[in-house]
Amino acid sequence: MAEVILDHKMGTLRTTCHPKRIRNVPQPYPDDAPAACKKGTCSHKWEARWRTIDGGQPKRVFDDKTAGLKHLTTEYNKKVAGDGRSSKPKTVDGKVPLLKDYVTEFVNDKMVRSASNKRPIKEQSRDHYMYILKKHCFPRMGNVPINRIKEGHILKMVAELEAVDPKTGKQKVYASTIKSIVHYILKPCFAKAIKAGYLKEQPCASAAVEDAPDADRYLPTSGEVHAIAHQIRPFFRAAIYLMAGCGLREAEVLAFTKDCIQGDRIFISRQWRGGKYGFTNLKYDRKKKGRWIPLDPIVLAELERHIEEYGIADGQPLFYSSDDPTKRTPYGSNVLESALRMACAILGLTDKRIRPHNLRHYFASCAVARGVEIAEVSRMLGHKNIQTTYEIYYQLPKDLDRIKLAINGFLSQEIPDNVVLLGAHAIAKEDNAAEINELVARLKALSGMDVILQPYELAA
Repeated sequence: MAEVILDHKMGTLRTTCHPKRIRNVPQPYPDDAPAACKKGTCSHKWEARWRTIDGGQPKRVFDDKTAGLKHLTTEYNKKVAGDGRSSKPKTVDGKVPLLKDYVTEFVNDKMVRSASNKRPIKEQSRDHYMYILKKHCFPRMGNVPINRIKEGHILKMVAELEAVDPKTGKQKVYASTIKSIVHYILKPCFAKAIKAGYLKEQPCASAAVEDAPDADRYLPTSGEVHAIAHQIRPFFRAAIYLMAGCGLREAEVLAFTKDCIQGDRIFISRQWRGGKYGFTNLKYDRKKKGRWIPLDPIVLAELERHIEEYGIADGQPLFYSSDDPTKRTPYGSNVLESALRMACAILGLTDKRIRPHNLRHYFASCAVARGVEIAEVSRMLGHKNIQTTYEIYYQLPKDLDRIKLAINGFLSQEIPDNVVLLGAHAIAKEDNAAEINELVARLKALSGMDVILQPYELAA
């Protein structure tokens, strides 16, 4: 039966010998019809029928099928241009790529083509993008043609992904994942579709994705950090202190080796991605500079204990997965995360949702609260830019007593003799007796002698 029903309601195309439809139901050929007509190999002309924007249903006869298809394509483009949709010329068969095909091609092109992208994405980033797209985006609108994507599709998807799980009371999908889908993948992809003529407006224009609330960035207390380190599987005890005491990412901890320790500092220059990726450069470290981080004495002692107890040789990862010295590769991140969750469950901290990254937040938050410059914190964390560090950590509560001591006395300087201010020089003094006693104890331990403090007064 020689009949073609085109996509997107472009119309129909059939041979003139083909039986007419009755109430849009196809009709069979009569029994006495020629066999060539029934097989669709006859030489009859082709009749094209389509619907115009005003509801009309004209028809036209062509000598061959190709001419009829071209005409229907032209009429369809006129129609969609008139009702505000894309006027993107289609292929002869009238097909438009589906969103899942168009986005997949866009992500692959972004990874391999450096001519239009100064910094093409890495293979692991591409795999991550495709994973979250297949899990969250494609099931919802992957089979929608790219020129049919509307703002409503995006807003509906975001609302569903931001829904709160009634069991945990928390968002089902992380805000960072939703932001990656909408702003880092779909938005630039739709921008390309606009240039290509498939779309006229940006569907992601009004899709505002909220950042993760502060409650999701739970900051463990120092007591909780020590409790987790002593409750977790002993092999990962030093890993807890590396994340909490140096702010390392989970992948950086797994790639940590003995030679990373440089006196009272550590130097890291790679991370462990596992699988087909293995060791890779640090995140955002395209120039392969690495990072230097001061080493807390507690962390150093834990690292030395771990190296001695487990016989770590030069060049071997501290947290290896094989007992064979010749095949010692790092554990996967899932093993460390599982051990951490188990320790938190035993300690009754399940509701805190403490993950390896929470220990990194602990390090950064303590550094900012104790007055470390935000630029230095950003450098130690290995953030892409200082703005990221500022937005996450600089708004955290500070040590207000320390700030008060710093700013008190601004207006107590250079007061004229003829001006009397009741609050002048009324500066609260810091109660540092505990700190003084600690310093005296340390001096006594280092010198082996008693330390006697003498009162000292500034000259008038």
